[in-house]
Amino acid sequence: MKKFKEFFWFLITFIILSVFTILTFVLQWKSAGVAGFVSGAGYLRLMFKDPIFFIALFNSYVPPVIIGGVLCAVYKVITFTLRKSINITRKTDYIILFAIGFIIPVIYIIAFTKKFDFTSNLVFALQVSLIVTFIFWLVELVISKIKRKDDK
Repeated sequence: MKKFKEFFWFLITFIILSVFTILTFVLQWKSAGVAGFVSGAGYLRLMFKDPIFFIALFNSYVPPVIIGGVLCAVYKVITFTLRKSINITRKTDYIILFAIGFIIPVIYIIAFTKKFDFTSNLVFALQVSLIVTFIFWLVELVISKIKRKDDK
């Protein structure tokens, strides 16, 4: 039940960030006075009828997730090798993973855009760090299931 609650919190947080992203996108278009794109229907039309939308979405999220994942994996290897000399709680471990996952997209955005739009880029960085943390949570879940099967 504990793992379900953790999954639920990951899911709810990601949904809230995604809805916030969609709302800011729609409101930016509305305030810019662009005709024909003033509702969620315009966003859905963009998502499902524009062939470049998913390519752009993929190209936006995959590089920072991979880079963040690699750096988080390096962190996990270091903490695993030093596990007898340092004592890190599970909560602290996930906070550090989230922080590493957050820093990478911020650097990625600044390096490629030379600016940091607080609203949309902050939400993007939070989403990427949440994805990276969720991946490591899933890996930990699978490893714990494998260990339980081996113990039986």
